[in-house]
Amino acid sequence: MCDQVVVPVYRRILGYWKPLIGILTPIVLLPIPLIYQSKTGSCAYCVLIMAIYWMTEAIPIPVTALLPVVLYPLFGISDTDDISREYLKDSIMVFVGGLLVALAFEYCQLHKRIALRVMLFTGASLRMLMLGTMVTTAFLSMWMFNTATTAMMVPIILSINDELQKSLEEVHTAPSIDSEEPSTIGCETATPLPSTPNLTNRVVEKRNNSIGDTKLISDQRCATPNQQPTSTIADDKKNEVEKCIRSMRTMFLLSTCYSSNLGGTGVVTGSGTNLVALEFLGDLDPKHHGDYASLTFATWAAFNFLPMVLNIVVAWVYLQFVYLGFPTHLKFWWSQEERDSAAAGRIFNPQLESKIKLMLAKKYADLGSVTLHEVAVAICFIVAITSWILHDPRFIPGWSELFHGGPKVSISTATLFIGVLFFIVPRNAEFYRACATGDFKNAEMKPLLEWEFVQRRFPWGVILLLGGGYALSKGAKAAGLNELIGQSLKSLSHLSPSLIQLSCMTIIGFVTEVTSNTATASIVVPILLELSKGLNIHPLYLTLPATVTCSYAFMLPVATPPNAIVYSAGNMKVTDMIKTGLFMNIACIVVLYVCTNLYGNLFFHFSDYNYIP
Repeated sequence: MCDQVVVPVYRRILGYWKPLIGILTPIVLLPIPLIYQSKTGSCAYCVLIMAIYWMTEAIPIPVTALLPVVLYPLFGISDTDDISREYLKDSIMVFVGGLLVALAFEYCQLHKRIALRVMLFTGASLRMLMLGTMVTTAFLSMWMFNTATTAMMVPIILSINDELQKSLEEVHTAPSIDSEEPSTIGCETATPLPSTPNLTNRVVEKRNNSIGDTKLISDQRCATPNQQPTSTIADDKKNEVEKCIRSMRTMFLLSTCYSSNLGGTGVVTGSGTNLVALEFLGDLDPKHHGDYASLTFATWAAFNFLPMVLNIVVAWVYLQFVYLGFPTHLKFWWSQEERDSAAAGRIFNPQLESKIKLMLAKKYADLGSVTLHEVAVAICFIVAITSWILHDPRFIPGWSELFHGGPKVSISTATLFIGVLFFIVPRNAEFYRACATGDFKNAEMKPLLEWEFVQRRFPWGVILLLGGGYALSKGAKAAGLNELIGQSLKSLSHLSPSLIQLSCMTIIGFVTEVTSNTATASIVVPILLELSKGLNIHPLYLTLPATVTCSYAFMLPVATPPNAIVYSAGNMKVTDMIKTGLFMNIACIVVLYVCTNLYGNLFFHFSDYNYIP
């Protein structure tokens, strides 16, 4: 009787766990500022509250990012005005400009044209189709915010997946009952068989929705001219097709979020974590750290491009083995008869690949010819990339040198210049014809990007998240919390720098699975800077790979916005992401660790570093 009363109450309490955490967290942590009555203790109290809220999402993540404006002035850590300035810093302006570029792509549908063209080029087989998807997503994520890229690519992937499903059902639909033609589904040959039923062995790659196991199904009876099919699609084949469709959907969506996360590490504008690193590491004083310690757009891209490419290749190969199995042509231990049997029984046969290619060609043709709108956006995009790379390339003088001695001009100026151009440059040919003829009677000027579209699509919460991370770090620095943590980590001095680096990357790689990667970078980067200073280690040796590792979060939907987007779009199970994501986490960390220690010294002179007080 008691149990029947207690269980429902317990479950009702669990149903309100978020408000409970929101209320209880400040109360439970209250002894910290009461025991340590100093700015450092008060700051630690504020940081822990925000960290728990970010990890549990007890309140929305952007709302948590506003807490420094509330807590720091109340505890005497910083002024309200000083903290509020952190929410519109230089790197946030880079983010705003990058998102305007992404929205301009989406508004003119240029991303669809690029995606379909790449897929037509790579091929119509599932393996090459996935490669085309990943290449397109990674390329766009390099230059735009990876969340915006994922949001643009997922509808394309879902549309293609729906067409693939229709094609599968058409190709694997058996003849009707009145048909006198033999069915070739699951058979080794299409020629009529003897009237006496024969048993044949066929290989069918039966993909499990989670792990893609490949099983051998033998002794399946083939249809003969004298036999009448009992249904339009045999039950076993129908079930197999349905499983393949679910598996294929999961594979393409995971490949999209993986390539988006990885592509976002290639260039500073790719993700919020990169902008956090640029904010903290872009202005290191050469008087203390030398000439090779500060980070620029060009040095980031040069260093991170190779790990990005290698990790995308790893993800592509790994997803193939998980969802498509080992390629038949690589099974050298198979006999020719086994290969032929497998080819006859496989679901994705040449007939289906031809239909997929026709479908992609039709979708591309439906876009029509390239419009003036797309050309203008592409030109602005190329100008933006050129201005980013040539701002301070290091190997030659950049255009920022033109303003030497005056106010500092960063890449945010060039990025926002392009963003403003989207609202000035006309997109309709009629306006240009009116300019040529001088007849503006019926001419209407339509810009490349409409503000109403930006208002609907702009992720304003991410700006608050970035600003909250900067405000959190500023308060921690003012209260001496970063220095205190850095000093306490000096006990790691007996370890080699490479081992410290690997330990930091591993810990961060799994911590960022349960909290915002941007928030993780905002907390970790300042601490690692203090640790590097205390151990006389090059500031980029620990912080740069640690920042990139914040984007190596593939196991949980909450880890990164791209993960959350594909999880909700694909109706996946969390176990699907965990099983495939665990390997990706480890593999990407290993690749980045090897690359950092293999050639990082060429870019940043790690071995020559010596802190100058």
